[in-house]
Amino acid sequence: MPRIAYIDDEPFIRGMAREVLEDSGYAVEDFAEPAEFLSSDCRGFDAIFSDYNMPGMNGIEMIRELRSRGINTPACIVTGQNDGSVYRKIRSECINEEIFIIRKPFEISELLDAASLMVGYSSGDTA
Repeated sequence: MPRIAYIDDEPFIRGMAREVLEDSGYAVEDFAEPAEFLSSDCRGFDAIFSDYNMPGMNGIEMIRELRSRGINTPACIVTGQNDGSVYRKIRSECINEEIFIIRKPFEISELLDAASLMVGYSSGDTA
């Protein structure tokens, strides 16, 4: 069963995402903030979803920290900031890797599509 980490400081979003992903066959661990996730065993996940704007550390900073530890799990930034500058900033900060981006509020199909793509990418099945 593919393992997914979901990091978001909004309990409702975290819970909804966990329920949808679990109902679709994923094992999900959710975390309220990047520091909580980073202090856990971050290895062994097939995909990581992270809110962009959180207290203490944003999602990109968290992904950079993971990369500095040699953890290259596919990642998706989920953001409620819907202007184009946020997307350009995320893309420019992640220039050397592919980062998935989902805009809040999102459709369930967007969440599941991103999970499927990331898990396929993680396993090497990109066809």
